[in-house]
Amino acid sequence: GCSRCLTAAEGRSTPRTRLATATITPTGTPIAGATITPSSATGADSTPVLVDQNGNDNGWPDAAYGGPDFLICWNTGIGAGDDNVLARVATTTLGFPGSEFTVAGGTTDQFPSKVAWSPTNGEWFVVYRDSVTGGGDIYGMRCTTAGATAGVAQQLSSGAADDWFPGLAVNTASNEALVAWINGAGPFLVLAQRISLDFLPPTVPVLVVVPCGGDTTPTLDWSDSTDLP
Repeated sequence: GCSRCLTAAEGRSTPRTRLATATITPTGTPIAGATITPSSATGADSTPVLVDQNGNDNGWPDAAYGGPDFLICWNTGIGAGDDNVLARVATTTLGFPGSEFTVAGGTTDQFPSKVAWSPTNGEWFVVYRDSVTGGGDIYGMRCTTAGATAGVAQQLSSGAADDWFPGLAVNTASNEALVAWINGAGPFLVLAQRISLDFLPPTVPVLVVVPCGGDTTPTLDWSDSTDLP
C-alpha cells in the first residue's frame, strides 16, 4: 500500500519504517529481511539480505523492534526431531552488529518462536515450544541488545498434553507478557497466561476457547485493568 493509505489507516501523519522477514525456499532455506518504507514506489527501500549464517533449513521467522534495533528470531533444523531457536540483532538499516546466537538449543525440537520487546527491562523476550520433557511445553528466554541470552529459560507451561504455537504480546504499563498457545489435550484448547517480565510467579493459565460440544460457559473474571497508551 501507499504511504497515504498506511498512515491514514494508522492515524499517523508521517510514514514509518517497518521490518519484514520472509522464509525463502527451496532447501537450505535462508531467512531474509528487508526494511520497508511505505512511501517508496516498490514498498521496500532495500533488497532482502541474508539473516542466518548456518546453511541449514531455516523457518518460522519473527521480529520485534526495541531500543535502536530489531531482534529477528527463527528456527533452524539441526537434524530429525532437532530444531533450535536462533536470533540475530539487526539495525533499522538492516545491518548486523553481531552474529546469530542460540536462544534455545539441545537435542529436542524447539519451535516455533515469537519475540517481543520489554522497554522496562531494555531487552527482548522470546517464547517457544520445547519437547525436552516428553510433551511439548512453552518456555521463555530473555535476550539482550548485545545479541545474547540472559538468565535461564523459564518454563511457562507443563502437563502431558502438547503445547504448541505460542503467541506473545507485552503490556508495557505493567511489564507483563501475555502468552497464548494451543494445548493438544483433545480437543485442542487455547490457553493464555500473564507472565511478569520481572519474573514474579506467573499467573495460572486461563482457558480461552471452550471446545465444541462442551457444556461450560466461558466467563471473564477481571482482577485489575490498565489503560494502554
